[in-house]
Amino acid sequence: MLSPLRHSPFLVALTIAAWAASVQAAGILRVTEVMSSSGVGGTNDWFEVTNYGDTAMDVTGWRMDDGSFNFGASRELVPYTLGPDPAWTLLGPGESAVMYEVTSLDPADQVEPFKLFWSLGTAAGDVRNPKIATYAGSGVSFSSGGDGVVIFDSIGAEVTPQTRFGAATGGSTFYWSYDALGDLATAATGTVSVPGIAEAYTTSSTPSNIGSPGIAVVETPSSTLYWTATGSALGGSGGWTTAGANWSPSDSSVSGGPWVDGSTAVFGGSGGTVTVNADVAPLGITFARDGITLAAGTGSVTTATIQVDPTYTATVSAKLTGSNGLAVIGSGTLLLLGTTNDYTGFTSVADGLLRAGASEVIPDASRLTVARFMNADLTGYDETLNGIAGLGTITLGNSLTVSITGGTDVVLDGFLRGTGDLVIDSPGAGAQRLDASTQTISDGAVKDYTGRTLVERGTLKVHYDGIPTQTSGVEIQPAGILRLETSGQSYAFAQNPALAINLNGGTLGQGTGDDVELLNAVNVTADSTLSILNTVSPDPTNPTTEELTLAGNLTGTAGTTLRITTSNTTPGADKGRVEFTSLFGNTYAGTVQPQVNAVARFNGDYVGVAVVLDQGTLEGSGMVGAVSGVGLVAPEGDLGPGILTATSVTAAATTGFQFDFNTANAEPVWFSPTASENDVLRLTAAAGLPTALAAGNTVQLYLNVPTLTASTTFSGGFFTTANSTTEIAGAAYDTYVYGDGFGTDSTHNGVGWYSLASWNSKESTSLSTGITMVATTALFDGFTPTAGYVMQASYAPSSDIVINVAGGTVTQAQAGYAQILVADSVTKTGAGTVIFDAANAYTGPTTVSAGTLRVANASGLANTNVIIDNGATLAVASGVTMKAPAVIVEGGTLSADALAVNGTTGIASLAINAGTLAGGPATTVSGGGSLSLVQDARVAVAVGSLAVTESTGGGRVDLGAGELAVAAGGIAAVDLRADILAGRNGGAWNGATGITSSAAAASGGSRAVGYVVAGDGSARVSFAAPGDTGLNGTVDVFDLVSVNSAGRYGTGTAAVWSQGDFNYDGVTNVFDLVSINTAGAYGQGNYFPAAPSAGSLGSPAAVPEPGTLGLVALVAAAALGFQRRML
Repeated sequence: MLSPLRHSPFLVALTIAAWAASVQAAGILRVTEVMSSSGVGGTNDWFEVTNYGDTAMDVTGWRMDDGSFNFGASRELVPYTLGPDPAWTLLGPGESAVMYEVTSLDPADQVEPFKLFWSLGTAAGDVRNPKIATYAGSGVSFSSGGDGVVIFDSIGAEVTPQTRFGAATGGSTFYWSYDALGDLATAATGTVSVPGIAEAYTTSSTPSNIGSPGIAVVETPSSTLYWTATGSALGGSGGWTTAGANWSPSDSSVSGGPWVDGSTAVFGGSGGTVTVNADVAPLGITFARDGITLAAGTGSVTTATIQVDPTYTATVSAKLTGSNGLAVIGSGTLLLLGTTNDYTGFTSVADGLLRAGASEVIPDASRLTVARFMNADLTGYDETLNGIAGLGTITLGNSLTVSITGGTDVVLDGFLRGTGDLVIDSPGAGAQRLDASTQTISDGAVKDYTGRTLVERGTLKVHYDGIPTQTSGVEIQPAGILRLETSGQSYAFAQNPALAINLNGGTLGQGTGDDVELLNAVNVTADSTLSILNTVSPDPTNPTTEELTLAGNLTGTAGTTLRITTSNTTPGADKGRVEFTSLFGNTYAGTVQPQVNAVARFNGDYVGVAVVLDQGTLEGSGMVGAVSGVGLVAPEGDLGPGILTATSVTAAATTGFQFDFNTANAEPVWFSPTASENDVLRLTAAAGLPTALAAGNTVQLYLNVPTLTASTTFSGGFFTTANSTTEIAGAAYDTYVYGDGFGTDSTHNGVGWYSLASWNSKESTSLSTGITMVATTALFDGFTPTAGYVMQASYAPSSDIVINVAGGTVTQAQAGYAQILVADSVTKTGAGTVIFDAANAYTGPTTVSAGTLRVANASGLANTNVIIDNGATLAVASGVTMKAPAVIVEGGTLSADALAVNGTTGIASLAINAGTLAGGPATTVSGGGSLSLVQDARVAVAVGSLAVTESTGGGRVDLGAGELAVAAGGIAAVDLRADILAGRNGGAWNGATGITSSAAAASGGSRAVGYVVAGDGSARVSFAAPGDTGLNGTVDVFDLVSVNSAGRYGTGTAAVWSQGDFNYDGVTNVFDLVSINTAGAYGQGNYFPAAPSAGSLGSPAAVPEPGTLGLVALVAAAALGFQRRML
């Protein structure tokens, strides 16, 4: 309970006694705290009231309104309770209550989180448990730019005085302190809460807030001093100093006395000029009559509040300073003339009119906020401000420059009028936002200034209700950004689509997640940007595209570039689209460049525009000029598949295409570019495809049909004036079938699709894709015949393919297979060579039975398991990183200068059961890739270099019972040992990464992996028995001599395998001799299994039991070692 009020440190015992002894006939209610900007993720607005009287007050029927102070617009205050307890109705003497705005149907949904946010309640650790009432409804939310609040009783009488406050400091409340009689003791427009002062504390919630809900302050009231130039009458002219006797404590019995800082200065009586000749710090200044000027002298005024009483005008040219900003109240007019003001904080017009009498009278670092129905008039002058905000009216002078230095947006919901220019020149990340609130919309608030809108630096955000309706021009300079932030709306600056938005190197875009349309023309005069803020984490089941539609003409300077960028370039993010929809009148002859996740959609005549893809997408049913670059071209109409016309497409190595087909066995609807049934990319130049498509150019074909059968054909895709079969034959074609819509291989247009392979599996068919160009005549305008060639995709059953090349070398196309999309199997026969230079998509196995199959395209065998038979060769062309699920060498040869054994980017599994590697390939094993030699036969292969990734998800080399030789300089000894240690896995020889041996793992501990590094840096790593220092397949006395000669035994000096470290503990000692004995290979001859023969692999190697001779030799070796140590 909060029966007593909290007490300020400045409260004296006399004040307490006076309050306690006072006799008050009724409660005295005051607003004591307001939160108008809790911050993103914080609470709703709230305010606190306190009963300073000695009588409880019944809150039944009370209502509140914001700064309009209008009983007709007020909202009911409903005492809050949770559970069966009755709601409270009385606010006792000295008690404070919190009035909380709710927007939910059940107030508890928001009140209980509010209490948790501020630690309010009866739980352990809670600060206090105040009474709470709620209010709801439109038009009463507080403006962070300055507002007010009042409470009425049920018949409209004011229960509290009208309380005004200025622009909010985000996350902090305003508070007001009163004396025991309810007289104001602090600034009239509120004081920003600071932790530790007036009971304020910082919440532990996110975002953190500062305030003290539920408790108020009783303070000693500040003194009031009245200006008297003569010491006997109020008013007059003179100098304000700290020594002069110009201040009277009474306005009725006037007597001169000294000025006391912290007092309220009141200027009344007769008019005159008061010159400030000392540095003074009043709590506030009140002008209680007309004709008073506070003139500049040798001093300055530190103050937070200037009050000009109704109908009066006060002039201030004295220097205003301090750190608490300037609040203007009182309903009169304050005329500012001083140009040396340097106070910090907001300039808040909470009441009345602030008028500039010179340029730059408000400090550049100050933000101007104007409360509802109030005014700031800058007519005739220039001003620079740290943002403009509020619900009131700001009248521009010659030029108003907004220079926001912080990172928080500043919102103007009120009027912006006048004849001057609005200039945005903000070095900070915070934007100036032009908007309108529920209240100001009802006020008819407009931004109808007639000057220009210049965005030179920083961001201007314009909501639909804040569009400048009379601006004479809009220009966006290189460092400027203009964002249109109300989704679903069509913007027309100056209410005139013919007024061009001039992009002079700047950025034009929309807000996060918004789809907006700009009706104005866009004129590009320098390289500029269209920026789309797209979704970071899209819903894959409901993909969306954030969009900016440019409905006006596109004009500008030839040779310039208009980039389209997205805020989220992560693969899989929602697309950001710019749609160009002006049908005619587009004279821009520059370049449009869509970048990552960006889409340029043209639905009009933009034939002068060159499109250069920069990882972006081109789509639409309109016309453009030449297309080039890396990205995706995907014709699409507004109502389904469409016809996109371009002069030509010069495809880069990885440029892709996407075509939708709705109708089989029929041509597209040529005269309907927005609903052609089948997509068409019409290329009008004689050489529509100047560069032939190759394996890196993927063409996706989406067949929107319920079933796909043999001999089905689809017409569409490429349309050229000449037969372009040769130009399109080399591309990779991926077919997707809609079927029943439950496919999972691709999500396109929000639904699932089957790949052709999955469709074949589902339907037990073996269809493959055939691509060609066929002659046709198209009526693109519905009347005029246009001869040309259209792509035709046909589908027929696949089969087992045998490519027989008796001699010489041919490409796969020359062998009759330009691209193999589907095949049950592929077999290469004959002594000659076939070159796979296309991106083949078939998944059946590939057998190189004779001759050579050369891979010249990384994706030539990307989806097939490859077997290399005895005498045959699979050759990888220089510079090609071959991909395949598996390659199995069964007696043949794999030839390459480089091999990537990698689960995703190379050969996932390379198994050498018989045969060899040729070419000394630089070999990397990583990304889950596996290189293995046969376990039950001795296979030896050689590589030029070896790099094995040992970390989780790395690569694995399984030596089986074989050996891998690495050329000089191909691997560092320290790296080789690290690879072996990773594969050793504590002696189990079954590590998930590194170099291991399945034969050693199956030996029960009698076999291991050994290695030798020669003097020239070459290395051998092999399946081995402990003791075999030379890796020659035998363990005998020469090995023991070799260990002894190394001089490491028993010394603790670091040792390697060839020096007797057979258990990989880094030294040579008796445990290594025990390892030799346990292996049982000493004196037993060659323990290596036989090499595999063609068609028949070797037998498992025998592991003999330890022999007596071995034990004797080991003891002798130990003795020899001891002897060496004693010498």
